Amino acid sequence: MTQRVIEWTRRHWMAGVLLLWLLFAVVMLVLRYHWLADLQLGDTDDNTRLAQVRDWLGGQGWYDLRQYRMEPPGGANIHWSRLADLPIAGLILLLSPMLGGVLAEQWAVALAPFVPGLIAAFAIALTVRRLVASEAWPLAMVALFFASAVSTNFMPLRIDHHNWQLAFLALAMAGLSDRNPARGGAVLGLATALSLGVGLEMILFLALLGAGAVMSWTFFAEQRGRLLAYGAATAGGTAVSYLVFASQANRGAVCDALSSVWLSDALVGGALLVAIGWKSSARWQVRLALAVGAAMVLAAFHAFAFPHCLQRLEGVSEAADRLWLSNVREAKPAFDMSLSSQMRLMSLPLIGVTGYVLLFLRARREGRPLRSTIAIGLATLLGFLLAFWQVRVVAAAQLLALPGAVGFLWMLVPMTWTSKRALVRVLGTSVVAVMGLGALPLLAGEYLPKSKDEQTEVEEAAAGSVSRKACSTRTNMAPIAALPAGHVYTFIDMAPRLVVMTPHTTVTGPYHRNDDEIVAVFETLRAKPDEARARLADAKADYLLLCRAHIALFDRESDRTRGTLVARLSAGERFDWLEEIALPEGNPNRVWKLR
Repeated sequence: MTQRVIEWTRRHWMAGVLLLWLLFAVVMLVLRYHWLADLQLGDTDDNTRLAQVRDWLGGQGWYDLRQYRMEPPGGANIHWSRLADLPIAGLILLLSPMLGGVLAEQWAVALAPFVPGLIAAFAIALTVRRLVASEAWPLAMVALFFASAVSTNFMPLRIDHHNWQLAFLALAMAGLSDRNPARGGAVLGLATALSLGVGLEMILFLALLGAGAVMSWTFFAEQRGRLLAYGAATAGGTAVSYLVFASQANRGAVCDALSSVWLSDALVGGALLVAIGWKSSARWQVRLALAVGAAMVLAAFHAFAFPHCLQRLEGVSEAADRLWLSNVREAKPAFDMSLSSQMRLMSLPLIGVTGYVLLFLRARREGRPLRSTIAIGLATLLGFLLAFWQVRVVAAAQLLALPGAVGFLWMLVPMTWTSKRALVRVLGTSVVAVMGLGALPLLAGEYLPKSKDEQTEVEEAAAGSVSRKACSTRTNMAPIAALPAGHVYTFIDMAPRLVVMTPHTTVTGPYHRNDDEIVAVFETLRAKPDEARARLADAKADYLLLCRAHIALFDRESDRTRGTLVARLSAGERFDWLEEIALPEGNPNRVWKLR
């Protein structure tokens, strides 16, 4: 029976991945079904994505991605592309004749994340089959579920663009591990181009995987087809991505999205790779010199042509960085987090790196190809190290770590299982299995100390304090939506939800290209009443909306916010130029009409 199961797993892996992913989708839909009616989108980006899709279906231009209900009349500069809008819009159009517009939208945002998730699942399974063993892919599916930073991006209503970037990164990993050089190079190049079309968050990891393809040719002349296909696909695919998906705002030499900057780099880099691979030398020393020379030429071209892109790509002002960007949780280093959070985020990449070392040693011993194991392992190590700078890279690190974690399990379990000691066979095998599947944080994380901020959140939740999500539920937003349409001044994190749930216009959202407006919002809400009144009048605000959870943040900063408008309103003071609008009892929002 065991042999039959193993044989079926080897031969029918695609059907197996599809069945497991359908099971995951059904379970997640059942667990989160109650989120659909309330349209409980995960964060600000999910809400802005839905607003973007609505505007496009409502007639806004394909290349016009400004959000005109933020910062009217000119609109907020949203630096994304339409690529991630396609499955959401397609599902809405497909389901609308059967379900009607409201239900079609709810089901579209619920089902859309499963599309990139399925692509990622297939690519991860394929990589594990190539690097570990043909029957080891089910372990990768289990590990994918426990990789919380990855799997949460594929759950219902998570329509932010990061799930597509993870899917393309998984495809790039599968392309690098492909034993067919030309096909693997083409997949790696196209995945790189499509990922750049979505955003630049994965550019370092994609560059390192691309370097793996170059090094394959450097030390193995027969990998010439991989280099040629990778160079051509990267250049051509990036050009198509730019022409099809780059918005009007990204047509200039901007650094934070696919623009003429990165298109030029891709074209020059792709041309250099095709050139050095066209007349491939028989000596590896010459090929290495050519590869290093091409890298130096590309680096020099980027530095001299686009020197403004050698610094932080967001390019925000010092004030915006101090007031906002440096305080965003995903932009903080892992050092600032508790041991429980560090284990949840960092344990899988560390185990993955260990697994790649074991796979490397096995490959050397058995004469297997080393190129993809080394490149993916180094990319995983890079993600692990970068997380100590900003934890936003953890999702990519966890995804890259999955084949290595399966290798860790695949290599060590036979050693513990065949031990002569019962304790090692039982306890050792269990520990290795828990670690290799990425389940260690689930079992041990709760017993580790939490950071001060996390402990505060737990205490506030236990005390029944208002959460930010409570302010943005459909029920609590409905009275605000019922007010006569106007311009609502509020916190930047509340702005995207306000656009989705009400007919009002509002201030800018948390998007770095609007850094001057972001600073203005912070300064207005932290100003003394008279100055705040003047600022609100200049902004032509009709309403002031404050969520009690956001007010609590100002209360924690009492030394800096004492005497400000928000602090005095929170203390119960009244002002003759603000008329508070009564909301239903229990509503955590407070709304004032400006007289």
